[in-house]
Amino acid sequence: MYGMIHRAARSFAIAKLGEPFWTKFAQRRGLTDAAFITAESYSDEMTFGLVAGLSDASGIDQPELLEALGVYWIDYARQGPYASMMAMGGADLPTFLGNLNRMHGGLAMAMPGSRMPTFQLLGNSPDHLKLRYVSDRSGLDTFVLGLLKGLCGMFGVPADVRREADDREGLVFEIRYLTAAAAAA
Repeated sequence: MYGMIHRAARSFAIAKLGEPFWTKFAQRRGLTDAAFITAESYSDEMTFGLVAGLSDASGIDQPELLEALGVYWIDYARQGPYASMMAMGGADLPTFLGNLNRMHGGLAMAMPGSRMPTFQLLGNSPDHLKLRYVSDRSGLDTFVLGLLKGLCGMFGVPADVRREADDREGLVFEIRYLTAAAAAA
């Protein structure tokens, strides 16, 4: 995966668990600044090891940690190094989701050899939308669930977000709006 995810995980750990927790954790794991270069690609094993280590050290189970990290990522990206990209993603949730492939394409150009996911809007109605997530990486469904919840928060859209099913092409998520006007908010 990418250093941007490692940097967000570090920021998340400091914000949620405290600087002393992170310092002790990083020392025990032998983590140096070299593991947090934003545009650098790292092995999936290293990234999943970082998440597993945070889970073990914090007592937060991995699915819950990944979901919380996904929610956190949205504000991290919006207020930090990806603010301009996030601002140009769209003025509402469906438009933003429809532009995810374009955003990831731009990142892929800056990071040769990257393996970006793809997203496809499967349906968008006044009361819900469905989105397919496709990746060659497994185990990130709760992270994506958190990202979608974070995006709903970013756009002020009260919604119930859940993983609906797997289809032959990927994972399908449903965002069910809690108010009729939420999609256009």
